[in-house]
Amino acid sequence: MESLQLFLDQFQPSGEAESLWLQQMFSFVSDHLSGPAPPADDTSLTGVYQLSVCVVKQLQQSCVTHSLPVSYRPVCVSELLSRQHLSCFSHLSWSTNQHRAWVREAELSAPGQVLPRVSLLLIGCLREGRDGEWRLTDSSGSVRCEVSGAFRDLLSGAFRDLVSGAFRDL
Repeated sequence: MESLQLFLDQFQPSGEAESLWLQQMFSFVSDHLSGPAPPADDTSLTGVYQLSVCVVKQLQQSCVTHSLPVSYRPVCVSELLSRQHLSCFSHLSWSTNQHRAWVREAELSAPGQVLPRVSLLLIGCLREGRDGEWRLTDSSGSVRCEVSGAFRDLLSGAFRDLVSGAFRDL
């Protein structure tokens, strides 16, 4: 439990909502993204702590306000596949006005085919599959992902360098 407290101290939540959200993120990483648990006598701050810090820092950088996205909830692949029966759209870095503008533009080009917006964080390991298909994987499964716009450019070697750099900087 020491690593959870250090994690909370790292981000200094400004209220109960942020504190609960950070605890939820830490638990999610522990349950769905981390590897095997370290031995009980291991006192290093590796694994879940470092991965949790990396995930939250990346989320903060993606947010318009660089704050914690407490209205978004993490979801594992198996939950997404079992509950979300329609394609959906989640873009953390867009404001509500940006999303509305996108919807208006999309409705003009493809009426009735605009994906609904959801406040879910699908977090996992992004891997390139067959024929350039991208799959997001966590401990519960994997799902095919479509990557839009500028994010396509990130999915080159530079993206992999960015992710490994984030782990080195911790």
